[in-house]
Amino acid sequence: MKDLRKNGLGYDGVMEMAVRLEKEDGKFVLPDEAAAGLDERWDGVDFDLFVSHLNSFYTDSRFEAFFEQHEGFYGQVIAFFNRNVMVYFDEDWYGRFYREKPREKFSVVIGFTNGSASYGPCRVTEDGKEVFAIVGYMERNGKPVFYKEGYVALLVHEFNLKDNGYSLEDVKNSLLSDVRRGFLWTPSLVTLFRKYERNPKRYGSFSDFYPHIIRFLDKQADRACRNFMSALE
Repeated sequence: MKDLRKNGLGYDGVMEMAVRLEKEDGKFVLPDEAAAGLDERWDGVDFDLFVSHLNSFYTDSRFEAFFEQHEGFYGQVIAFFNRNVMVYFDEDWYGRFYREKPREKFSVVIGFTNGSASYGPCRVTEDGKEVFAIVGYMERNGKPVFYKEGYVALLVHEFNLKDNGYSLEDVKNSLLSDVRRGFLWTPSLVTLFRKYERNPKRYGSFSDFYPHIIRFLDKQADRACRNFMSALE
C-alpha cells in the first residue's frame, strides 16, 4: 500500500478501484474487464497481488463482523440522508430535460470513512455503465451532517442532473456562487439552456442541441482570450 501511495494513488483513484471490485464466495475479485478505465496511477500495479492483500486485510481484520455490528448505525444514517437529501433529488428530471432515456444506472453511496471528500467514479459491466456519487460523511455533536443545499448540489454535479425542488432564490444564489468562483459565463449558459428547454419541437433532444453549446463556449473562450490580450497591451 505504501508503494501505491508513492504513485500518487489516493482520493478518487481508490474509489475508482472500489466500485470495480466484486465479491464472490466471501472474497473480493477484480474482473479482467473491470480494470479498463483506471487512470495512470494504477499503471504497473499487480492487480492479483493487490486483491490478495485486500482479502487478507478483510479476513485478518474481521471486517465482515465489524460491518454487521454497525449495520444499525449505517441504517440510521442512510435514513437521515434520505429524509434530508434524497427527497429533494428528482432523478426522473434527466429524461424530461434531455428528452432521452438514461443509458446509465445511478447509485448513491455514503462514504463513511472518506471524511468530507466526495467522488464520482463509474464502471462498465455487462449490464451497461453505472455512475456513482460517493458522498462524504461528517458529524457534528455526534450527529450526521447532510444539508439539502450542499448535498443535492453534489448529486446534481455527479449525475449531471437538476433538482426541481430549488426555489428561484436557490437558483440565484447558486449562479452568484458560480460567478464569484470565476465561472462568469454560467448565467448566459443557463439562459441558453432555457432556450432549449422551451423549444422542444425546434431542438429535439439535448444531443441535437449540443452544437449550440459548443458554439457558445467557443465564443466565451474567444472573448476571454481577447480580454486577456487587451489587458497586456
